[in-house]
Parts: sequence; C-alpha cells; structure tokens
Amino acid sequence: MIHVFEFIATVSAAIFAGAALYINLVEHPARMQLDTRSAVMEWAPSYKRATRMQAPLAVLSYPNQGLQIC
Repeated sequence: MIHVFEFIATVSAAIFAGAALYINLVEHPARMQLDTRSAVMEWAPSYKRATRMQAPLAVLSYPNQGLQIC
C-alpha cells in the first residue's frame, strides 16, 4: 500500500515541477514582452487556470509524502 502513496506523491510533485519549469522558461519570458495592459489581461485568466491545476496537486502530494515517511 505504501508504494501507491509513494507513486501518487512522486507523480504529483513531478507534474507540479514540470508546470513550474514551463512557466519560468516559456510563459514568463513571453509575457515580459507584452505591454502592461495586455499582460494583466493575459495573467488573470491564466492565474485562475493555474490555481485549478496546482491546488489539487499540492493537496495530493503533501499528505502522500507524509505517509511515505512513516
């Protein structure tokens, strides 16, 4: 059973890290080229979408990591 928790924690953390890497290497540099008004208009919907992805990953990975240590 512990292997299931390890797998869930690892996959969740990997997806979270991959998304963070993509944002830092691709999205942020692209948005820095926009004017302020366009950047704000792009950021608001993107932030909402990112929250819907990141929150469940954090919720999945944190308790599973704790179960892994026990």
